[in-house]
Amino acid sequence: MDPRILLKRSVAYTSYTQYNAHAINEDLKKQIIELHDLIKNEPSHHKDTIIYRQLGIYFAFAERNKDLAMPYFQKYLTCCTTYLGKIEATCFINHTNVMDPTFHDEKPSAFLSEVPYRDREGYVSLLAIKAAGLRYHALMLHRQATLDQASAPIKLTLALEKIQKSVALHRELLKLSPPAKIVLAETLHIQGVITAKLGEITANQHHLLIADKLFTEATQLAKEVCDETKALHFNKSNTMQSQAGIRKQLGYLDQALQLAEAALKEQQIMFGTGAHRDIAKSLHIVGDAHHAKLDYVEAVEAYLKALICKMQIVYDKSFIIDATKKALLTSLNCIPEKDKQLAFDLRKKIYHAMTDETKTFINPCNDFVELIKNEMNALRDAISPKQAIGSVTFPAAPRLNETPKVIETEMRVSLHHS
Repeated sequence: MDPRILLKRSVAYTSYTQYNAHAINEDLKKQIIELHDLIKNEPSHHKDTIIYRQLGIYFAFAERNKDLAMPYFQKYLTCCTTYLGKIEATCFINHTNVMDPTFHDEKPSAFLSEVPYRDREGYVSLLAIKAAGLRYHALMLHRQATLDQASAPIKLTLALEKIQKSVALHRELLKLSPPAKIVLAETLHIQGVITAKLGEITANQHHLLIADKLFTEATQLAKEVCDETKALHFNKSNTMQSQAGIRKQLGYLDQALQLAEAALKEQQIMFGTGAHRDIAKSLHIVGDAHHAKLDYVEAVEAYLKALICKMQIVYDKSFIIDATKKALLTSLNCIPEKDKQLAFDLRKKIYHAMTDETKTFINPCNDFVELIKNEMNALRDAISPKQAIGSVTFPAAPRLNETPKVIETEMRVSLHHS
């Protein structure tokens, strides 16, 4: 029998959903990856509708991989023939899009949040979709507010209204469907994010304290899910990320660092140590905590790791990468002027990391590489012969929109005798 048929049957008849995809066993994971490799380039077929749904759920809710999940959810939407299926597919697509923190929908459709779920069959499913639609709309308003400071208070207030309605619906859903606990945790997390942003722009610490409490509740719910399923869930680590940021703003710097490092550790267990959006964000927050503690060398190390991650990831907008470049430079420039050798060594490390020929950089940041190279040259010239440990001849940075090729760096070391 065609291996595709056996694998399709195996995946189609499993019971995993968006609520428990994080906890599926290793054998099923292998089957999913094998099936993905066999059908990823095939045209869509209506008979495989459920397969597209299940593969999309795995990549979105277990791997947190937007690039792999989105094609399957789009095929699911195309092949669906029922009203419930189509709005569920739209809901999954929205969830997948927002994995990219730079994605923002200028005019988010309100139809999901206006689903007349009380008058239709499939009450629980429609309730979940309506709640998710409200959450998506609230998150889009929040992201718009971060890009338009003038309208931010109005948009954040509206976002808060929608997310509070979503939380209420998710609490109702939890009574009917206990596995929905993890989605309530996610929604409380987003309510905390919106509340924290409102606190930032209004300089109101009360909002920050409310956000901190929301993050604590969300983390506790996610922890309960992890304990019940005996598996880590990304919602827990993502909420810890956000709470680390709040604790930093409130002045609890040691707590902020501990939370960020704990989130990073869990994410590396779930997703490995390669380039991943969640890992990149945690690394940046670790850098923020170190910078706030005046540990500038540690901050540079964390920001550099975050930047190397982001250089390998597709983002809808570049500002997320620019933020890490700016933070890295800020910490780098806080190194005392007298420590020229340290400043030189850190820049050399940054330069070689950003021109590493073993990595495929989607966002090569050539201007930044050139800036670091020029600063290194200036520092090298400023170091006296007795202090200098060596000099470096640099190749030109790769051209824009070109994957860096093998870079040969000639090291010329001169020993200076007094």
